[in-house]
Amino acid sequence: MHNLDKDEWYDEIQQAIDVAEDNNTLLVYPGTYEEFVTIDKPLILLGPNAGIPGCNNNRGDEAVIKPPADADRVEPNVTRFLVAVSAEGVVIDGFMMTDEEDENGKFGATVGINSKEGDFQCLNNYVKSMPFYGINVARPAKATTDWYDKTVADDGAIEEVLIQGNCIEETALVDAVPTWGYGISLSGTIADVVENKIKDSRVGIHIQPYNQPDVEITKDGLVKDNVVETYRIGVFHHTGGVSGHYAVSANWLFEGNTFTLCEGPLNVTTGSYWGVITWTSKFYHDKSIEFVNNTFDTTNKDDFTFNWDEIIVFLYRNDIGTHTANDINFIYIDNTFTGMVTIMNRSGLEIDLTEVGDPNNNFPDGDTEIVTIDDTDDVLRYVE
Repeated sequence: MHNLDKDEWYDEIQQAIDVAEDNNTLLVYPGTYEEFVTIDKPLILLGPNAGIPGCNNNRGDEAVIKPPADADRVEPNVTRFLVAVSAEGVVIDGFMMTDEEDENGKFGATVGINSKEGDFQCLNNYVKSMPFYGINVARPAKATTDWYDKTVADDGAIEEVLIQGNCIEETALVDAVPTWGYGISLSGTIADVVENKIKDSRVGIHIQPYNQPDVEITKDGLVKDNVVETYRIGVFHHTGGVSGHYAVSANWLFEGNTFTLCEGPLNVTTGSYWGVITWTSKFYHDKSIEFVNNTFDTTNKDDFTFNWDEIIVFLYRNDIGTHTANDINFIYIDNTFTGMVTIMNRSGLEIDLTEVGDPNNNFPDGDTEIVTIDDTDDVLRYVE
């Protein structure tokens, strides 16, 4: 690989990073690099497919980063980063990150790319077979004696993050960890997540936008033009806790995304599919979650051996605390729903489910009914 600023050549990515100066550009050529990579200074890392989206058929030979052959293997519920970013001002563009499950169900790495800082761009990478997270951006929280009573680090939520053009495939195929297998996960982070493709995953996109109460956020979150194929959850958006120290930091817009079903893993044959979960808390004040021009398609549910117990497109769940209609705004405009559609409110929120229905959005032809279950579950069903 080549440090373009110093005009020096190296055999290993980490070696090049260690001797690079701030803001240098490292050009990595095709090949297999068996190493864990830590980026602790602002750098630009360009793989041979920089600028070419991760799922594009025109990609050439890859710079493949994978764990060393002699690395200890860990269970899929243990976080081990293949590429770890601990500095602002990092760009990673045009690589492949991968690993393989061994005969004991263990991995050398469980997270493809992890960043705990902002001013971060993750572009056009192909991440495969990472059972915990494909791409994760999260600022560590500070724990107290009560685990739930924690806050994001003192300088607040991460901002200026762009995750674009990545292809993330085969997260949590074994379903050994029922709460993980996330394609893209953001915790304490405000980002633009655009034009990514997530395939064969348990959970597509996870948004957990907590922040320090007294830290001002300068922009809102955007999830746009992504293609998400999952067998459990398309989007999981929640505020991330039950403590008053969790201040929700931004409005979020989900626009132009496509959510579809995929086959589940071989050792799991049944389960629920939730296209979108919006899990709110009483601390989500004066913010909005807006869904515009998205497509939710469950028509292929009979193509798989996997059997779904229920298919719910929107599921509202309440955290600890109470809500009023003015606490949070759910907005739905020009979304298209095909197949079996159920929109469920399990939160006790004052949500008018008829606002989600026609004529604001496009539904299949069929019967419509709104059902209240146990005074807490309001259900809007469209069944072909």
